Amino acid sequence: MATASWAQTIPATEAGPPGELPSTQAQDLVLLPGDRPNESFTGEDPAAPLTLSQAQIDPNSFFFSFGLTLPPPTALQGAARPVTVPAISNQAVGISGGIRVGVANLGGNGQAISLGVEGGKKTLGFDLDFRQFLEDGSGYAVNVANRRGVEPEFDRGDREVNLPGGSDPFVHRLGGGVEYFRPLSPDVDVALGLSYQRISVRDSFFTRQIQPIDELGNPLTVSNTGQDDLLTLNLAGVWDRRDDPQLPTTGYRLLFGLDQAFPIGNSSIFFNRLSANYTHLVPLNLFGFAPGPRTLVLNLQGGTLIGDAPPYESFSLGGSSSVRGYREGALGTGRSFVQATAEYRFPAFAFNVFDEDIDVGGSLFVDYASDLGSASGVIGNPAEARNKPGNGLGYGVGIRALTPFGPVRFEFGLNGDGGSRFSVNVGDRF
Repeated sequence: MATASWAQTIPATEAGPPGELPSTQAQDLVLLPGDRPNESFTGEDPAAPLTLSQAQIDPNSFFFSFGLTLPPPTALQGAARPVTVPAISNQAVGISGGIRVGVANLGGNGQAISLGVEGGKKTLGFDLDFRQFLEDGSGYAVNVANRRGVEPEFDRGDREVNLPGGSDPFVHRLGGGVEYFRPLSPDVDVALGLSYQRISVRDSFFTRQIQPIDELGNPLTVSNTGQDDLLTLNLAGVWDRRDDPQLPTTGYRLLFGLDQAFPIGNSSIFFNRLSANYTHLVPLNLFGFAPGPRTLVLNLQGGTLIGDAPPYESFSLGGSSSVRGYREGALGTGRSFVQATAEYRFPAFAFNVFDEDIDVGGSLFVDYASDLGSASGVIGNPAEARNKPGNGLGYGVGIRALTPFGPVRFEFGLNGDGGSRFSVNVGDRF
């Protein structure tokens, strides 16, 4: 019998100016042949990777998912890489979405191959991934990725800064990598990999013309040619002690990452990037309007980049996965950052749709993030050019519907500058 497995959330659409669609995220659901979502949902970790036992259930089984993102931890770079902290600038903006299709357990050998395709208003790309699962739970993977799109480091802010011809800066990433992953204990998984990317800035999806500077003369890449070679050794890990990875109410989870860039090519980029993301869930019975768990969620994230700080590898702040109440990347882009969230979740009521019980709860949240005054240390200083504040506070209310496909969140946030944003998200934030 085939099973369904959940993968990490990815941005599918995000909020734009008034009149555009609200911010949305879609959680990946992988279905093998014969699956029915309401029967296949197991309550497993949404970040749990495809295990060897799952891969061996049906040899040569076709699967698909809505979205590109592979489950953490993975040390591969590209659009399909789940980042330790959402602040990493390697994220697309604008209305977009994607699918991933593939074949699991090729020839009954515990192998899987998949192709992810992403498209939207400001992004277009693909990711081809091959994985070999071994008997001890470890394995290796290789990928090839190609994506071009507008990223938050060169977008948002109070001042619009485009390329000399007036177009948006499109970051083109072409590359691939290899990784080895394994569990160290029932609660700890790690991955180590080596990745290469050729990164340039263009003025549209398909043009061959490289743009080294913006309309103000600020450099967009490390090399003055407008094209960088980036070789990185990547370590990623997860330590998960939550009671229920799908709908957690107590426990904690730590995500950690280390990326070391080695100088190659004309750009000779050399940096070390450290990042961590810690979530702690505490049962707290303040109030609620129906039976169910009441939980205080505390989240702390941080990171720093030592050495060269390319804008496309720095930390961009603001948005539904950062400080709610701001647009994606509108708060700042820095070589270091800290971010904190306190969120209280409580039950409200329940209803039944198509014989499915849907529990609905509410949330109250406060978010804060700061680039720690590090914006000027980013090459080209894109945050100052766009007049991004560098730090900010957001707070608001939300509604959570716990469906068989995961939590659906409707959130309204206000920010400290007097603005507000509404977002719709599928999947947990933490």
